[in-house]
Amino acid sequence: MKGHLKKVRPTTKPNEYVWRIVLSLGKGPNGRWRQRWHTFKGTKREAESKRTALIAELESGDSIEPSKVTVSAYLDDWMAKAIKPSRTVYTYVSYRSTIEKHIKPHLGHIALQRLTPLDVQRYYQERKVHLSEGSVVIHKAILTSALNTAVESGLLKQNPASRVAKAMKPKVHVKDTDLLDNVWTAEEAGQFLDHLTGASTQWSAIFNLLLEAGLRKGELLGLMWKDLEGSTLRVDRQLLGVKQGALVTAVPKGKRSRVLDLSQGLVELLMRHKREQAELKMANRLHYSDLGLMFAQDYEHGAKHLGHPLHRSLIGTQLDRLVRDAKVKRITVHGLRHTSATLLLKAGVQPHVVQKRLGHAKVEMTLNVYSHVLPSMQSEAAERLAKLLHG
Repeated sequence: MKGHLKKVRPTTKPNEYVWRIVLSLGKGPNGRWRQRWHTFKGTKREAESKRTALIAELESGDSIEPSKVTVSAYLDDWMAKAIKPSRTVYTYVSYRSTIEKHIKPHLGHIALQRLTPLDVQRYYQERKVHLSEGSVVIHKAILTSALNTAVESGLLKQNPASRVAKAMKPKVHVKDTDLLDNVWTAEEAGQFLDHLTGASTQWSAIFNLLLEAGLRKGELLGLMWKDLEGSTLRVDRQLLGVKQGALVTAVPKGKRSRVLDLSQGLVELLMRHKREQAELKMANRLHYSDLGLMFAQDYEHGAKHLGHPLHRSLIGTQLDRLVRDAKVKRITVHGLRHTSATLLLKAGVQPHVVQKRLGHAKVEMTLNVYSHVLPSMQSEAAERLAKLLHG
């Protein structure tokens, strides 16, 4: 293995130059001589040391073939070859959204092999200004996974994301204090529901259902009328979006469907909403896109999109407005799910029943997430046992 130096130009520092290190790789399959060029800045002695190190890497097989592929192009290839074939549709769409909206605009133009830990660290810091800590953790997971694959495939020698100082670690469990801030008491939930009498039938049905059934937002948006039979509701899909007029769905998180029993009052509310929706369809037969959805856009959202799915952000916006009017603590849409689970556990419902209603894979997950409820449950259990033993 041979290599030689070529002085390109001096720099502003004494005895320092820009060097071109040319390595001879021998003849290729076509019989032509191959070369690899590297640019280096330093003194002649430093350039010679760099040449020696590059030759040693080539001879040991640790050398990385130079590539001009950008982070953007690499992520497209990684998504197509590594994520789409092996992950759920929901994961693929979620990753794609994060990459297109955030990672590409900030890092996509950088050549993959020139991406540094400082670039990654700066990106995380910028995102922390605009996004929650949990969202930034997701970005870190995507970048780390993608760049690990680049290392495994020989495009990178080291993963710059894993070398970021004090790398953020994902939250394994929800902190009790965070969850408690996002949960209503029974009194607050009741006050909110009482205020819903002034809302439209659809919005009243949505928030009653979220509180009673503990649905995730995507599950709610993917519900169809065929999923409701009597007082039982089957949850076997989540909505990802609409493509060319057709719904794009995936199995619920946890990859399992579930059947929920609903209260008679909620069923009656849903039936009233169904009748009103049917009247809207009849009055707009030429404009209504009937996709079979339980909850869909109506005149409140513009006649142009009648029957289309509700926008995910719209539910949160509507919840905020109703919360202000009802004068209760502000929580998120997902906080309605936490409230449902917390109130069920406090009411003495067995954890495995709550687990099945929420769609958790294991009861241990339910107990861990809602561990803040357990102390009061144990106290109540002790008092009940004392009454049985001592009267």
